[in-house]
Formats: sequence, C-alpha cells, structure tokens
Amino acid sequence: MALGPLLLQPQKLDRLASIDPAQAFADDLVALLHQIALNPDHLEVLRPIFQRAFETMGDRLRERFEPRLPRVLQELESFVSPVLERSRALAQQAGELDSAPEVLDLIGEVLDSAITTLRDLSEPSLRTQLQRFHSIVTDTLGLRQDLIKDELRQVVATVRRELIATAITLAPRPASICFALAALLGRIERELFAQWPTLDIAPDRITQLIMSALREIGFEELRVQLTCLLGKARAALGGVAALADLATPSAFGPHSVGAAQAVNSGDTYCWYASWLYATKRQGGLSFVPGMPADEVWVTADRNQLVLRRAFNEDEVLHEVSTGNLSWDQAPQFTSGSSPECFTFGVFSRGFMEIWTRVMATLVEAAKAIMHTVACATSPKEYAVNIPLILWNLTKTLTMAFGEAPLPGLLGRNAGWGQGGQYLFSVIPWLAVFGGSFEGIHSKANGGNTFLQWLTLIGGDALNAYSFHGIASTVHDAFLSVWTLMNSTGPAAPPEGEGAVDMRPQNRVHGDAVIGLFLTGASWLLTKLIPRQHYAFPFHPENGWFYLWWLLVSPVVGCVGGMLGTFAVWAISRTFDWKQLGEQIGFGALRSFLTFILVQYSFMEGDTDGGKYNPTGTAAFAGYPAGSSSPYKLPYERGVSSYVGQANQGMFSHMRFNRVPQIYGYDFAMDSGDEVLCCRAGTVVDYFDWLPDDTEPSFDQITAAITAATPTLVPGQTGIAEIETTATTTTYLWNWNFIMIRHDASVAEHDKADAGAAVTTFAVYGHGRQGSIRAAFAARGVAANAIIGTAVQQGQVIMGAGDVGTSFHNHLHMHVLGSTATTPAAPPVTASQLTQYTLPFVFTEARPAIGRDGVLRNLTWYRSDNEKVT
Repeated sequence: MALGPLLLQPQKLDRLASIDPAQAFADDLVALLHQIALNPDHLEVLRPIFQRAFETMGDRLRERFEPRLPRVLQELESFVSPVLERSRALAQQAGELDSAPEVLDLIGEVLDSAITTLRDLSEPSLRTQLQRFHSIVTDTLGLRQDLIKDELRQVVATVRRELIATAITLAPRPASICFALAALLGRIERELFAQWPTLDIAPDRITQLIMSALREIGFEELRVQLTCLLGKARAALGGVAALADLATPSAFGPHSVGAAQAVNSGDTYCWYASWLYATKRQGGLSFVPGMPADEVWVTADRNQLVLRRAFNEDEVLHEVSTGNLSWDQAPQFTSGSSPECFTFGVFSRGFMEIWTRVMATLVEAAKAIMHTVACATSPKEYAVNIPLILWNLTKTLTMAFGEAPLPGLLGRNAGWGQGGQYLFSVIPWLAVFGGSFEGIHSKANGGNTFLQWLTLIGGDALNAYSFHGIASTVHDAFLSVWTLMNSTGPAAPPEGEGAVDMRPQNRVHGDAVIGLFLTGASWLLTKLIPRQHYAFPFHPENGWFYLWWLLVSPVVGCVGGMLGTFAVWAISRTFDWKQLGEQIGFGALRSFLTFILVQYSFMEGDTDGGKYNPTGTAAFAGYPAGSSSPYKLPYERGVSSYVGQANQGMFSHMRFNRVPQIYGYDFAMDSGDEVLCCRAGTVVDYFDWLPDDTEPSFDQITAAITAATPTLVPGQTGIAEIETTATTTTYLWNWNFIMIRHDASVAEHDKADAGAAVTTFAVYGHGRQGSIRAAFAARGVAANAIIGTAVQQGQVIMGAGDVGTSFHNHLHMHVLGSTATTPAAPPVTASQLTQYTLPFVFTEARPAIGRDGVLRNLTWYRSDNEKVT
C-alpha cells in the first residue's frame, strides 16, 4: 500500500492498528491451508522439503542415540517383559492349536489375565512403572525437553531456508505458497519458540494425571463393573466354544481353518496373510478414507496364492502346479532367504491363522455389542445403532460360519475387483447419516435445524468411529506384538552401499504398537495443557492454541513415534534407523492433523471432578452426588433431549466469557418447546423482548429495551444492565432469559469456591420472544408482577429459542452464586452475583461410565421432571 493514500485516508491506519495479532495469525494460517487444499500438487513441492529436514534430524538423533541403543533396547525389553512372558506362556499353551473352540478357551485365559491386572492396578504400582520408564527415556536414552526443542527449532529453520531457496525456481503460484509458508514459519520462530512451555512430565505428575482421569470416570466403581463384565465375557466365550464344537461342518467348528483344510468351494481367504498384506503394497493410498485393504486368497484350483489389490492388478505371490497349495506353504512364510519373508519363531502359522480369524470375528461381535449397549442405555439413537448392530452381526456370522469377511466374500462371488469394497465401507456411514435425523428439530427454521443436525451427526459419527477404533485396536495390537515376537534373524540391517536387507518383514508390522504410544502421548499432552487454554481453536483470546497446536503437538508426536519405534525394536529384537526417521515424521504429522479432535475428545468436560475454578481463586469442592440433587432436567417427564455441550465445553462453556460458563449445559430443545423449572424458587430477573432467531445488534437491543421499559419494575435491570466507558456503551446481556433464586438451601448443592455455603441462582437463556410473559400469564401473573413470583419445580417458565450468541435452537442453563451473605430482594443485578458459574448436577443422570449426576456432551437424557400447572 502506498504511503500517500495512507496519509490521505488515515482510517486505514486505524483499521490496521485494531487488527488482533492472534486473529491475523489464524486468518493467514487458514488461508494458507485453503490454498494448499485447493492445489494438492503444491504438496509435491512441500513434502520433500519437510522430508529432508526430518531425515536430517533423524541423522542427528542417530548420532546421539546409536551408542546408547543396545542398553536402551535391553531395558525396554525388560520393561515390557511381563507382556512378552505372558505371550510366550500363551504360545506354549497354544502349541499347534488349529480349532476355534480351543482358541476361544485361550482368549478366556487372556480375559482372566486382564481381570487380574485390573484388580492389581493401584497408584503405587503405576508410579513405580512410570518411574522406571521415565528413567529409561531420560537417563539411558538421554531424551530431554531441551533436546527436542532445539531439534525442532533446527527443523523449522531448515525448512524455512529451503522454502525460500526453492520458491525462486518455481512458477508464481507455488512460489507464493512457499513464501507464505516461510513467513508463517518465521513468525513461529520469533513468537512461539520464545513462549515454549516446560511440561511437567515427572512420574509423580503423570501418575496423578492418570489416576485423576480414572477417578473422573468413576474408576473404582468401573473396575468392579469391568471385572464383572469380563467375567461374563469369559463365561460367554465358554458357551460360544461349546456351540462351535457342535458346529461341524461349519468352518468355525472344531476342524482346522488354517493351511489347506479350509472350505474347498471356490477361492479360499487367508486370514493372517491378508492382515500382513492389507496395506503392504498401497503406499500413501492406505491413508485414503475407506480405502479397501488388499486381501490374500488361494485360487479355486489351489495353484496360486494371489494378492487381490484395490484399484490395481491382482498380484501372484506364489504359484505351484500340483493343486494343493495353502498360504503357509508359500516361501514368504517358510523361508527366511528373501526380503519378502515372514518368520514364525514363537507362535505357529496355524495358530496365527485361527487366532486372526477368531479375533476378527469377535471384533465385529464387540462392535455389535457396543452399539447394543449404546442403544439400550440411550433414550434415543435407535436409528443409528440398530442398522450398525445388524451390519456387524451379519459380518460376525459370515466370519464365523462362512469363508471370508462379508465384503470380500460378496466381492468374490460377484466378480468385482477389490476396489468394489468401497461400496461396503460406505454402509456404516450411511447408517450414521440416516440415523442422525432421529431427534432433529421440526419447528425451528431451516438454517437453525441444519445446524442442530450437525451436532447430531457429529455425535453419532464420533461414537461409531470410537467403537470401531477400540475394537480394531485390540485386534491389531495382539497381532502386531505377536508378529514382532515371531521375528528371527539378525538385528541390524546389512552394511554397505546397495546391500539388500534380508531380515524378516515382521519388523515393519509395529504400527499398532507405535499407534498406542502416539495415542498415549496425545492424551498426556491434553492433560498437561492448562484447562484455561481450552477453548474454541480460533477464538481471538485463545492465543495459546497456536503454541500447543503448531509447536508442541508435533513435538509430542515425534516423541511418541520415537518411543513407539524403540518399543517395536525391543520386541522384535531388530532396529532400522530409516524406520525411526519415518515414524518421527509420521508421528509429528499425525499429532498435528488430529490435535483439535484429540483435544475435543479428551478435554471436553474435563473439570477435575468439578473442582476447576476458572477465576484462579479457591477450587470448588467438586461435583455433589446426583442421588441427592434438587435439580431435575428442564423438560417434561418422559421427554428426551440432546446435550450438545456440557461443562468445560470448547465452543462457549469456557473461561473466555464475561461470566465464565464452565459449568453450563446446552439442551437441544426445539423452537417453542416448554422449558420447565428445574428447582423451585423465586424469579429475580427476566427479559424476553428480543426478536427470535437473532444475535441482536446494539440497535435491536435498544429497541427491545424501549419496548420493555413500561413493563419493567423499578430496579429491574435485566438486559438493560450496561457497562459504560468514555467512548462506548455495552449491554452485558444479549438474550432472552429468566433467573430464579433457590430459596430452600440444600447444603451439599449450594456451595461456592472453597466449599462455602451460598445462595444459588439458576439462569435459563436463549428463550423465545414473549415466551416468559406468556408462561406466567397462563397462570394469571402479569408481566410486571413476574419479578418476585414463586415457581415450583416442573412449572413452565419459558419457551426454548435461539436468541443471542447461539449455534442453534436450544436452552442454555447455568447456576450462579450470591456475593452477599444475605441476598438482596429482587430484582437482582449482576454485581450481586458471582462472576463464575457453579458446579451442579441432575438427579436423572445415571451414566454407565462417568460421574453420577453429571451430564455429558453429545448424549441424550430422559427427564423425570413432572410438569405442574
């Protein structure tokens, strides 16, 4: 911009001066990501630059860590020895087991072991193990926070220099992307590195965080429930095994389903080989959502072992002319003399085959069970869970009594290529999409209804993804650990230029193990981030978000990938420095891309058991018991409502509000739905003159106050309460609301910070225009007499609306305390109330997991509040 126009138009300088730095950073970042997304070819320019920088970092780390590696791997192997020893004992029990009933009995033994571990878990034992692991990482390996900070600084500086050097040689569009990214990295160097936080990762601190998280979900009670549940699962497996004994001629019966004895009609699916080759040839395509896994089949004439590829030609892995081929006879699985080979040092081929099949079957059954439990414990969500129950049960039965996973079997019989399985990957998401319309609003306007539907489909998708992820992770973790344990041969790669690495491919199947470390590292990061930094990612006051996202999350991913890789090396007794570099880079990328979702998953609702006080003053006493709560849900008995956002919510229930609404609940009530009083008391303030479905402007608020003035009682401020400076006037409220003082004190539930007794006030917000006056008029109370009127629990007090700062039609509710020992008579002003919300719970909330009485986000709740007139 030229200097002359600026001098002639100084208002432009004023606008520049008012730009919020954090918001400008967000705008630049979003614009850059948008440009890259619109032109994926730019990634081909950027990827090698980042790859070289991380490879260089890997070389530096190798030089530092290589002398320490033998001792590190020895100590790590000793650290994980309980798991390895139990696995070896399991292998001895398994021997040459090749029948499903016997494997089911073995899985029962695993459950017994899990029950024992659960019973023995305690804070001292956890602390001891964490201290041991911490010593391996910091003392033996020498991995410290300052080292990681310095390494990342070098990576950022290297990438920035290469971007600038590369941009000079490029066409204008990709060059502009490089320059923009270089500028962004420069800002990160200047501003974020200076604020690098020192994370408290001492074993005592991590133990405290883990035990606190376990207490948050009611672990002591949950431990008893899980022990009982696992015991029932153990008994159920015994029944399944007995049924399987009777299931001849089923493939899931007592005869072998491994090697050459599988069903002889048509091609034969190879379970364990398919797991090994699922993504082996896919490269980057394996990260495409819904990408079908490659599968290994023996042809009907039993002459070929074929890898069926997704969107590629089928590939013959091995061929014979005798007509009696089985997967475990192929040289890939019998000989250690080729770069493609797999070895079986602890667990036999037959056992791995039958285990893979049985576990894959149980995984689908587990998904069906989890959706059944969700269906049984939620007052709604039938439309999404029932189709998924049927789909997973169908896949379970196909695996148990058929020849292959259902998509592969249908694809084979239909003559489709492997890519045709994309059709089946869509089925669960169709169920989520279709089921998400259950509970959708019908009286709100179209835009409002669409936004409410987004919260429904978001919750359904997150649940479905979580159920799938939990079950699949258990399956993959077993196979990953045992495949690594089966590795035999030299530990180190061959030396010399052009040397071919002939070591078994077992070592490359540690992704599930590394994934556990990455997930653990991501969880730990969310617990180390201060609660006051948790808010909507691009909130203009949440500048810390960029530090955690752009700087710390990639570092945590690097460390998770590094430690996971070391664990894989310890289990497989091999190492490969190239693999370490790849996993460090992948860990950084995964952590960066999933940071916001991980934050939402682990930090949403995290209030330290109701002790968190956003003002920094004395902590709250914690959530009281739901069984003694005087609060009932704010809608009629038998009606169910969806809680889109609960306590410590990312979008608005966080500290960046004039009154931090940490302890608030959003009920997705339809337009005009009756809001009932949750707890008896006296009306001390209200306002309902603002127009529906608006976030009112200053002029609209002024007009509403003018219309309300003849009705407002002397001293009533309500929405008219203002904050005036020398230059501006700001309204402190911009919604229709009603406030009710609770006159009958319940000691356990009426506490401020430090546990002091306090009079409490419930605030119900976002009501429809005129709905409060209409509700009281129906009981013969005039508008100017509402203030001071007593209301009973269950009486209608308002109609739900979408007035104010609101995502969609809903009721927002929170509770405030009085700042005076004896509250003033109504009307009550903001200065007489606490500048923070108080923890409160509902008697109807009885979650299977979590604290009694505390509502959770993305969950349906049925009311027990009897409507009274």
